[in-house]
Amino acid sequence: MVAVDGCALTEGVKCDNLLCSADEQEERYVELKGQNIKHAIEQLATTIVKLGEFSFRRYAYVSCTKVAPQIRTDIQAALLRFKKDFNATLLVKTSPIEVNL
Repeated sequence: MVAVDGCALTEGVKCDNLLCSADEQEERYVELKGQNIKHAIEQLATTIVKLGEFSFRRYAYVSCTKVAPQIRTDIQAALLRFKKDFNATLLVKTSPIEVNL
């Protein structure tokens, strides 16, 4: 796991953490948020641009505590944008998010 915020990147907007698989074929970007999901998505996108490398699978997660994200159209648009622009699957859910690695 790479601590992005304050370590790998020290300036500008950035997500909290990045997890890479041992074979470097998978990247997972993580942002923990209260409710500002729009900013969280911006942080993930910026980090992918700055740190992203070629990988077969790329995932981005926003774990939020105060929003019901599945009903927001701006989030649905971001899901499509991440797939198109970053070849990434974006998941925005209320905490906790459980993922099988």
